[in-house]
Amino acid sequence: MDAQQSRRSVLKTTGLAATVGLAGMAGCSSLGGGTGGGNAAQQINFENLGNREAGEDVELEFWISIGAEDLVQGIVDRFNEQSDSITVSVSNQGNYNEVWNQTQQAQTAGSPPELVHLNAVSTLPAWAEDVVIPAEDLIGPEIDRSNFVSAVSNYYVIDDTLLGLPFGVSTVACSYNRSAFEAAGLASHPDDVELTTFDEWQAAADAVMAETEMSSGVTWPQLGWFYETFFAMQGQNVINNENGRASPATASYFDSDAAQRMYEWNSSMYESDRYQLSADWSEARQAFLNGQVAVQMDSSAALAALSDGAQEAGFEHGVGTVPSATTDGREGPIIGGGALFVPTGIDGAELKAAAELMLWLSQPEQQAEWHMSTGYYPLSREAISIAEEQGFYEDSPQFRRAFEQFASRPETPATAGAFTYDHGEMRTEIVNGLDRLYGGSSVEDVVSSTQSNVDDVLARASDADPRSE
Repeated sequence: MDAQQSRRSVLKTTGLAATVGLAGMAGCSSLGGGTGGGNAAQQINFENLGNREAGEDVELEFWISIGAEDLVQGIVDRFNEQSDSITVSVSNQGNYNEVWNQTQQAQTAGSPPELVHLNAVSTLPAWAEDVVIPAEDLIGPEIDRSNFVSAVSNYYVIDDTLLGLPFGVSTVACSYNRSAFEAAGLASHPDDVELTTFDEWQAAADAVMAETEMSSGVTWPQLGWFYETFFAMQGQNVINNENGRASPATASYFDSDAAQRMYEWNSSMYESDRYQLSADWSEARQAFLNGQVAVQMDSSAALAALSDGAQEAGFEHGVGTVPSATTDGREGPIIGGGALFVPTGIDGAELKAAAELMLWLSQPEQQAEWHMSTGYYPLSREAISIAEEQGFYEDSPQFRRAFEQFASRPETPATAGAFTYDHGEMRTEIVNGLDRLYGGSSVEDVVSSTQSNVDDVLARASDADPRSE
């Protein structure tokens, strides 16, 4: 963690204890009737767990899908050094979809990895199809969920069982160029900057475009996750049945007032050149770091890289707020990123070793290092305390600001995020609707067609969801 001293800062403890300890709703605990969770028979004997041993020499494969392969391997190397019998190798298997597909294929072939990092949207099918062993069945006796930051862990709790170990959890975070804001005559200190509502984002874009050489004001990648976040910020569920958590969703809310406001704002920002269309993560990041725009939305996981990149580019990086239509009814961002899972089919010494590795990665020291090195959120209060003691948040208050927006949100079905079987397909339809919007279709047409297409996805997803049985 010494390498992180250049980005140190202090999380103000005033109010933090209240925000990270939110009891909230118990994630997905209202779910029932699924066929998943049938792996409890694989629960193992924890008598000797914690000694970094598996009883015999074993080699584990750890598949990730989040980049940072060298960083993850560095953390895992310390685990390897403490063990006389377990050796873990980390490999990046591509994007989230590729890792999910490859995990299923490897499982079918009888050779799954011992530990895999899956995107949050794969949680329901992974559980329902018995692709994974619930994390609590493996390490539950050794962890204290009451110490978890509820906003980080609740997504993965189904029927009061923790399915995956949160690792690499993120939210949408707003970065802004403080130097450009000062040049435009805008308040630039994070405590004063006005980036809370759609109107304030529009005003900020107008100012920087008028007073600087920037051709646009803001950007973010054209990804469905951002638009689901805009729903949640307004306290609006994306799909029915409590965002698919009470029972499989059968209809979407793209005809809601919240959706209408979101698309009208997006359309207006695009047509006036205030919003620079970015197809993906790299295009949006490049626009921000090259000084083409003053405000960019990204994953909180990119905060460290964006902060360092801004410093290299010669401007000061700040973190504002993810926008909502108004301050009334404002709730908060949904979860992103993913969690660690042990696939079914792992047994014997490999199963014990995989449980040992998962438990080790859950510990505050590893969680704190991962958080400070990236911007992914820590799982426990103890990890936050380590970051505080390191002085991490004092020099990098942008990390504190992004995390507090997440940890202090109300725990509602809207902020819990949509929970459906074909979530990735739903996000594809959201992007398809945006393509029509930028191609000249009216907001009314986009709202109508997106709702119809998403509802078709939900119909297929409901048929596949074992909770429908």
